[in-house]
Amino acid sequence: MTEKFNEIINLMKSLGLTEYESKAYIFLIIHGSLTADSLCELSGIPSGRIYDVLLSLERKGLISTIPSKPKMYLATHPSLGLDILVRLKEERLRDEIRMLKRRAKKVKNILKEIYRVSERKERPFSLGVIKGAEGLSELTKSLLKSVKKEALIFAGDLTWLETNLPLLRMMKKKNIDVKILADILPENKPLVEKASSFGVEIKQKPKDLDLRGFVLDKRILYVSKKYKVTGWEKLKNFGLKKGPSEDYWGLVTEHKPLVNVLRDYFYQIWNNA
Repeated sequence: MTEKFNEIINLMKSLGLTEYESKAYIFLIIHGSLTADSLCELSGIPSGRIYDVLLSLERKGLISTIPSKPKMYLATHPSLGLDILVRLKEERLRDEIRMLKRRAKKVKNILKEIYRVSERKERPFSLGVIKGAEGLSELTKSLLKSVKKEALIFAGDLTWLETNLPLLRMMKKKNIDVKILADILPENKPLVEKASSFGVEIKQKPKDLDLRGFVLDKRILYVSKKYKVTGWEKLKNFGLKKGPSEDYWGLVTEHKPLVNVLRDYFYQIWNNA
């Protein structure tokens, strides 16, 4: 009983109630209507806290009062009471998300201003290295969403195109120039035609071009590479399961000379494709 009781208390606390509020509600569910004194005695809630607890539960719509002498308290039916708790939790989460967005916007504006000032200074060479397919996928989407004027994409194959069509469509609606060098095969021609229908330009890459990445707004260079994961066989004796046979790493830089070299290289291939 104690273990089950503690589990219910913890679940109700996760929905936004305090420990005393959870105990009071549960004991009212078990015993029906109770006076504040009886509830104190049964639940162990301190008498100095009981009226604050009951008032809070009443404001949340989880209990009601029966006008009598002494006053009696009655729990709202669990089905309705838990629905109320969920709605209250949802409202709190929405408020927290709105607050986080406001804070993020404020910090973003401050950092953008700092960044504009620092752009006037000579920047040292910087290079970011990211590993893992999931992280690179999120980074790719984030960088593409930040584009203002131009995205030049070394795509290799077009396995990624279908899931990213909505993002490319959104970019074209903003009049962003999107050019892709890719391996165009018979099986992906419908995707190419679909992307072309809303303005994305795609050309056949040279067969010997093994480069994946993009140049964005003459400012950001991103390059990714697939690599084989080896060495798992040697770790079997340690009880480790075999991991993925392939993974990805990516490089991101705003180093102007490198960005310019890859941008010029893209257009050299594009103009001759």
